[in-house]
Parts: sequence; structure tokens; C-alpha cells
Amino acid sequence: MILGHSLGSVIAYDVVNYAWIRHYTSHLRPGRTSFKELVAVERAIADPAMAADPQDLQHQAWLQTRRNTQPWLVTDLVTVGSPLTYAGFLMATSRAEFRAAQLDRVLPMCPPVTSADGRFQRCTFERSYTTGDARAKPRTFVQFDHGAPFAATRWTNLYFRARWAGLSSDLVGGPVTGEFGDWVRDVELISPIRGFSHTWCWRPATSRTHLDALHDALVMDAGRELMRLAAEMPAFQVAERVLSSGE
Repeated sequence: MILGHSLGSVIAYDVVNYAWIRHYTSHLRPGRTSFKELVAVERAIADPAMAADPQDLQHQAWLQTRRNTQPWLVTDLVTVGSPLTYAGFLMATSRAEFRAAQLDRVLPMCPPVTSADGRFQRCTFERSYTTGDARAKPRTFVQFDHGAPFAATRWTNLYFRARWAGLSSDLVGGPVTGEFGDWVRDVELISPIRGFSHTWCWRPATSRTHLDALHDALVMDAGRELMRLAAEMPAFQVAERVLSSGE
């Protein structure tokens, strides 16, 4: 899980982007693969009526990429008080240039940009791989493309809405769905103080609703699920990853 506050949230977004580009094509020798969770993400992007809970779709896709031996670890990006609310102004010289960078997958969106492939809209592609058995035919592996980190990673954005022309609450942060897509979960927090609250996202106060929202966004109770996932991973996957890393 990656958490970024203020300028750190912009860095966190970049970290997710560049780490995904480095690792999205990596996988070991899957035993049994399943790609229905990946296809479910694509179908929900094409038909928003199927995306009743986008973050559940993303998380199920993340679980399946792990089962399929891909090394992507990031379940969640959490941004707090993020200037990405002004991304169209800060990251490009015009709205048209900003949108073009998103369509070119330079700036990943949530949900990802898809491309037409026959009758389908896709953010996945196929590649062949061998099982290590010289007598066996190559198999096909389906994976998300280079611009789709948020197909398998949830994005939650917490912010205090600015009031009184920015004199109260937080002028720096704000919602980001308008900039990066409807699958970002924007959560407006109740400011615990009357003044500038940009640095109060994790500070205790009389009201604890902002701390409760942060606790929920960080999925602090995810340990049991991760233990179950570890139990599902075949031992040879762990051994091969250790050997391939040279450790």
C-alpha cells in the first residue's frame, strides 16, 4: 500500500506508474491460471452499469494477478490532501495536452484507458510462455497493459474541502475523479478545526471521523486475507522467485 500526502501524493502516483511499467510483464511459471477477474474489469469499463463496486473488481483482479505469479504488490494508492485535484493545470500546458497524455497512457487513469479489439474494449493483451517442459506446447498468458496499474490497484483520495475562498479547511487538496476517472474513491472529510486543516489528516482532535476514514482507506484489517492468499500460492512459485532473484 502506498500513501502520499500533499506533494507526496503526486510522487506516490508517479511511483505506482513507473513501478507498474517495470513489472507489469513479469510472471513466473503459472500452474493453473485464471483471467476472468481481468476480463471483468474490462467489461465494467466498457459498461459502467456492471461496475457497481469498482474497488472490489480491482481487488479481485489484484488477487488473481498474484495467483498468476505476477509480482505486483500494490493493492492500494491512498492520496491525502492531494494537489492532483489540479492535475490538468499542473501536469500539462493545456487540457487538451493533459487529456492526450492520458489517452496515450502516459498518465494512467482509474479506470484505465481501453482500446478496441474487434467487438471488445481491452486493457489486456496475450503473450505466450513455456512451462519448462520441452515437450509441452507454449501456453498463453493474459495480462494488463502498460497503462493499466489501476486495473489491479484501488485508489482512494481523502480531502478536506476548501471553504471561505480557501481561508478555512484545505485549499491544496480536493477531489480527483474529474481529473483521473470515476473509479477513484473520493472521500470528503469533515475538518476537525476551523482554520487551515491541510496537515490535520492524521492528527487527533475532538472529532475522529477523519481518522476513521484514513483507517478504512488503509485497509488496516487486511492481514487475514493476505495470509489466505499466501496459502494459495504453490511452493514452487516462491522457490523460483527466490532463485531468479539470486538470493
